[in-house]
Amino acid sequence: MIKGQRRKAQYKDLVSTLKSASLTTDRALMNTSDGSVLPGRSAALYHGYVLPENVHVLQENTHVLPGESAVMSANVLSVDSMVLPVQSATVLSAKPAVDTGAIEGQQPSGATSDTRLPEELAAVLTEASCYEAAAGSLFQDLAVLAGQALQGQNVLDETAEVVLKHILPPPRSRHRPASSSASPPTPCTARRQKQWRYRQLKRLYNTNRTRLAEVVLDGAPPMEHAVPLADCAAFYTKAFGERSPADSAPCRPKLTPQGERSATNTLVLPILPGELKAALGKISRKSAAGPDRVTVDHVRGLEEAEVSSCF
Repeated sequence: MIKGQRRKAQYKDLVSTLKSASLTTDRALMNTSDGSVLPGRSAALYHGYVLPENVHVLQENTHVLPGESAVMSANVLSVDSMVLPVQSATVLSAKPAVDTGAIEGQQPSGATSDTRLPEELAAVLTEASCYEAAAGSLFQDLAVLAGQALQGQNVLDETAEVVLKHILPPPRSRHRPASSSASPPTPCTARRQKQWRYRQLKRLYNTNRTRLAEVVLDGAPPMEHAVPLADCAAFYTKAFGERSPADSAPCRPKLTPQGERSATNTLVLPILPGELKAALGKISRKSAAGPDRVTVDHVRGLEEAEVSSCF
């Protein structure tokens, strides 16, 4: 499995686990008898008082400002009369931002008795769909997906992709800018000509060593040049001018390691694990990975039977 797909599957399991835990917590809050709200939870979805009734403040924990009365009161102020601070900098509002009746009753369009969502889940999705966030942010994308879920769409895969897109670092660009020495300057002195040739040979050593051998041994110019059309026509006419033999034509069998002719067609013989091991041993460890991002060290770390099954 590719690394990105494995991480995506792990995130799906995490989302499902958190969703079930959230449903259990919301159900416990809805069943509380005193209407209290746990710390960190919004009071918009629940009725009643923020604090339970008949709460008395201890005398030793009471701090009175100068000029204020220290009279004890057993009454608890309602949400309309007093706003209590919470751990965060946000202050609870006396009026809910979302209609409670709409949250509890909204179901996906076209939902039946078998496909109806639990009331707690429908309330969470409705509240999330009404969340206002900056355009292009993670919360704005999740709010859109919550609205699609209320329409009866399956957005689990899209949710995982959106979250991974925002939390994973952007891929590094492999684009290399074009070299400024594409058109070589005209050397005017022997010293500058030697410096220019050294730079060209160094570039060929890092990019194309085959071309470097042609330049050093055959005296070819460092820069590529166009091949005359007549030479191209003669080369390809010699290579493809004759018709290829038929597939049923007899062919010379391959020699065995003992120097004997093979009695069977070696093209249909399976590739043995020993042959794969020998072929992998000839590949340099510095060989770059292909489009599938599979490296030589990764293939060498597999079992011989696993590699042989691919052939």
